[in-house]
Amino acid sequence: MATKTPSKTSGKRGDAAAKGGTKRRPPAAKAALPADEIVRVTQRLDSARLRAAAVKLLVRRRKDLETIVAANRKSFEGIQAVVKRQTELLKEQIGEWRSVAKVMTIAGPAQSIAQLDELAKRAFGLSLANVRELAELSVKTQAEAFELVRSRIRRDLAEVSALLDRE
Repeated sequence: MATKTPSKTSGKRGDAAAKGGTKRRPPAAKAALPADEIVRVTQRLDSARLRAAAVKLLVRRRKDLETIVAANRKSFEGIQAVVKRQTELLKEQIGEWRSVAKVMTIAGPAQSIAQLDELAKRAFGLSLANVRELAELSVKTQAEAFELVRSRIRRDLAEVSALLDRE
């Protein structure tokens, strides 16, 4: 029976490495990253930067939405105030007309016409004052709401400017 002797290629890996049969990388090659690994690391960094930028944008958009909600709330409160004041003014005018109607039934026709004329003049002046008051109230609340949005836009522009200055 013939015995087989192991050939160089059929030996164990450890044996071949010990004998110097495999190529070793030079020390400098171990320290350098392959090109595909560099691309993967760069993509990870870019994706991390992208995620960080996306989070910043989401936070800013959340602040923008909060500002819009606050401005809408301010506008709604202004509309409520205008409607409330209009209701109060209407009640006052109805009360005045009732008192005039009572006076007209007691007084004679000539005196009633004179009072009606005076009442019309006062009612016209009061109506103008009321319209002016309601307009001022509306303008004030809308200006406050607009200022909220304007200040948020200014902050957004400052943030964008700061980002552009960094790069």
